[in-house]
Amino acid sequence: MRVLFALLLIITLGGCGSSPIPVSPTSIAIQGVQLLFSKSVPSEIIVTAKGSGETREKAIENALIAAVQEGIGVLVVSDVTIQNNSILKNIAITYASGVVTSYKVKNCISSARQVCEITASVSPWNLRKNLTSSTASLKVDGENLYGQYITTKNTMIQRRKLIDYYFSQIRKNGLDIKITSTKIIPTTANKVEIQVDYQVTWNRAFKSNMIDFLQRLERDTGGGFERYDERSDVYISWGGTGIFGDNRVYIKPQDSGLAELIKSYQYSPISVLIKPFNKCDSFDTFNGIFMLDFYGGKGRSIRFQSDPEKLKELNEIQLTLVC
Repeated sequence: MRVLFALLLIITLGGCGSSPIPVSPTSIAIQGVQLLFSKSVPSEIIVTAKGSGETREKAIENALIAAVQEGIGVLVVSDVTIQNNSILKNIAITYASGVVTSYKVKNCISSARQVCEITASVSPWNLRKNLTSSTASLKVDGENLYGQYITTKNTMIQRRKLIDYYFSQIRKNGLDIKITSTKIIPTTANKVEIQVDYQVTWNRAFKSNMIDFLQRLERDTGGGFERYDERSDVYISWGGTGIFGDNRVYIKPQDSGLAELIKSYQYSPISVLIKPFNKCDSFDTFNGIFMLDFYGGKGRSIRFQSDPEKLKELNEIQLTLVC
């Protein structure tokens, strides 16, 4: 209850501004776990997390702690073991105040225990302030050659973790799905044929956060139109190629594996599960996932057969990302 109260208090009093981002990377060691705060780290990370508890309030509190823990995860550059994961939870509980700047409860399910799912904005820079004000942490700036080597190495490790995290979230939480129509196809068969039409678009808040990260990544890697090398760099556009070029980025990953990772997420198919029929629909993103809204979203129609008797018990049709 104390953790939730502290979180809510800081959200209410301090949610209108974001912490300044330092120019040079800073490494902080806490309880044997090394965290890196580099220029790639955005001001906020959008996290979806679940928590359970005897009451709805306790379930939300645990979901908030889980969100902070996940946000901390992208900062970790040391080897993480099962023991470290337990330490990360302790860090999340101890230094949680103000780290969650806002959150929304997506749903809560009552069973033997309450289970709540939330979407939260986690501020790594508020966590940094909490850690640096603690005598339990050790701050290390890369000012000498060895420090520069370690900082550069850890920056590359963190860059991969951030890219993997953000891009993996697109097809889980970054898209909105809306059913536009449903109808029965006339037939004399014993099976009923159902058609479901739906539209897939970007979630605006997620896309805004994603673009902010991509632009930060471009600056951090030294990318740009003048320095773009199509053999090794990554080009991402989310609109027409306007004269000012504010709808695209040129990223220099400096790692061929990282470039391939970004491209695989960009062009991987989108899959949608249709409940309660458990039918999966999948389609390719030939122009890349970021161009989805430029073409007005993606409209799809899927037909499938079902037992007519099951329609009698049908209350709703629900679409979810990822089959």
